[in-house]
Amino acid sequence: MKAVRFTLLTVVMLFQGFAMLPANLAFANQTPERKLAVYELEPRTGLSLADAMRVSRLMNLVPAEDRGQESASTSLKSTAVFRDKSGKARLIFREDTGSLELLPELAEVREQARPSQEAIRLAQQWLRQNELWRLEGEELKAGEVTTLTRQEFTPKGKAGEQVDALRTVHFIRYLDGLRVYGPTSGLTVDVGEKGVLGVFSTLRPLIKARRVPVEVMSQEEAREEFTRRFSSEMHQWSRSNPEYRAELASVDLIYYEQGLRFIQPVYRFMVRVTNTHGTVGNYIRLLAASRQSPELIPSRVHPAQAAPLSPKGRDLRKEVAGGPDPIDYGMYVVRNDSSDWVDDAWEFHEGFDSGNFFGRFFFGLPPTQMTQYYWNYQWLWEAGGGQPDLSQYFVGEVNFAIIEGHGLQWWISTSGNCCDVIDLPKIAGYGGFNGKNGLTDYIVWKSCSVIPAPGDPYGTDYQSPATPFDVWWTIFQGMRGTYGFRTEMWIDDDISQSFAFNVGLGAANLASWFHATDNCKWDHSSGMEYGSAVLVSGHEGDRAYDSAALPRPGSLTIWWQHP
Repeated sequence: MKAVRFTLLTVVMLFQGFAMLPANLAFANQTPERKLAVYELEPRTGLSLADAMRVSRLMNLVPAEDRGQESASTSLKSTAVFRDKSGKARLIFREDTGSLELLPELAEVREQARPSQEAIRLAQQWLRQNELWRLEGEELKAGEVTTLTRQEFTPKGKAGEQVDALRTVHFIRYLDGLRVYGPTSGLTVDVGEKGVLGVFSTLRPLIKARRVPVEVMSQEEAREEFTRRFSSEMHQWSRSNPEYRAELASVDLIYYEQGLRFIQPVYRFMVRVTNTHGTVGNYIRLLAASRQSPELIPSRVHPAQAAPLSPKGRDLRKEVAGGPDPIDYGMYVVRNDSSDWVDDAWEFHEGFDSGNFFGRFFFGLPPTQMTQYYWNYQWLWEAGGGQPDLSQYFVGEVNFAIIEGHGLQWWISTSGNCCDVIDLPKIAGYGGFNGKNGLTDYIVWKSCSVIPAPGDPYGTDYQSPATPFDVWWTIFQGMRGTYGFRTEMWIDDDISQSFAFNVGLGAANLASWFHATDNCKWDHSSGMEYGSAVLVSGHEGDRAYDSAALPRPGSLTIWWQHP
């Protein structure tokens, strides 16, 4: 089902009509099941460029310079970027919203991180000392602490020590006893052994006078509405393959904001689609809990986007006139499944090119170019489906690849959540030393569980006595890094766009990946969205623009998140 599009003008007109009614008239004779309300947000977080400058000085960062690569548009003027001594983008401040993101430098994090309670104390102290704690009277509590751990291995099976490198403290907003979710309700702090290393702040305060009580439908009414609106979609998923089973896994009453003007009560439905192979697809569908909503709540987080081409389709490559060679990227999307996968890939495309627009302006980086956008097939990666291995003409021809599909340990589908499977142990390898003039430097597996970490249970192609490193020795034939998940994930979760924007801007891939997975608006509360990554040891600072092939690795490092 496609989301209905509302213009901002429509939203404003709706609110004006809504707000003009006195509360005692607008909702007379209504008895809400719970005392909930619609809240209006301030236009921005309250943080200023002066705050960003203060944080940059504290972290020894300097402003990125205008390289004269683009005209100074309004969007560029409203964004400030700060770099470290190596030239990587580390701090991004958006003046129009007041959001601030400081990425940690993981290449220099070698010590054991502080214990969780100590990390919480240091995070709270740092926010107050640096005047980044701006909320008054709202419920903001320290929630989950995510740990980022690393371990090195050699081809002969020699394992290094597991080191907890970072603790990320999540601060959670509550209103009327309900959790608030949304893109402008985020606040996390990364704490290492020596103190605070990273921050993510999009937290906008409320306009205090704008609390309008609303009547909220019961959960039973919400379930009935869900059945009416989404039963056909669930049946479609089940009919597409007899092994599928679509079920409503959970219903939560939450407060939700979509980065516009209001926080509203919403019912969040989690749909799980499973099959006999054990794969799981997790989809979010939303329903406004009140019928007096000033903003339309789209049932899907994002509307459908342009569909991929058949691999036999026209070449997407564009000739670049002069200048440095572009960073080519390819997107490969699972067939015969929800269009949520298409939406997610398209967000990666928009994020990467948007970040590169800023990266060219501030750093003089080479352009990015989407040269492949295809429905996925086994033979794009390895031999299969009656076809030989044609990967040298597909993933082998791009510097950066993102694959979208259902997954298990070392396993990912290209059709539905069951079929035409890519088995990672059968992949011959990618990169400049694969004997096929490969270009591949980085792969993102946007899929559940593809990159298991030390201590994860065995399953699918990952069987005892294998170690989490085994398949990567073959796959890394000039590659520099690969990124994905060790747990289940939400489909179309905003992670791809956030990650792609930062790497397009010139930030380190590794820090960008874990900042994106840790700051997904649905967070880790369902035991999901824990990221993992494998890279050639010592290359934690690699950027998308570091595209020279590396020799076959003598050591690999795996990084992974966990509670």
